[in-house]
Amino acid sequence: MTRKAPSIASIIEDLGLDGRHISTIVIGLATEEVPDVEVAQAYETLSGPNELPQTLRAALGIVVAPLDYLSRTKSEQLLSRLRDIHCEKVLLIDTAC
Repeated sequence: MTRKAPSIASIIEDLGLDGRHISTIVIGLATEEVPDVEVAQAYETLSGPNELPQTLRAALGIVVAPLDYLSRTKSEQLLSRLRDIHCEKVLLIDTAC
């Protein structure tokens, strides 16, 4: 029996957040793949943290990708930059598992 993966909206709700009322940066999905979430900016692919504009701000950053999507160093830099500069909270959804 396979278990269905939770939706991004349900994960956000489980965190006690309301995705309809917080701005979100989404990396790894197209905008239409995240219904019920207010998307400030969406990137289907990103080659590293330097692609994010300095002025981009959101309450939540969501990265949906396998952990080996970028090199370990670039992944750490991306997540750190999201946490330190762009977002109040960061959610990583590892699609490899």
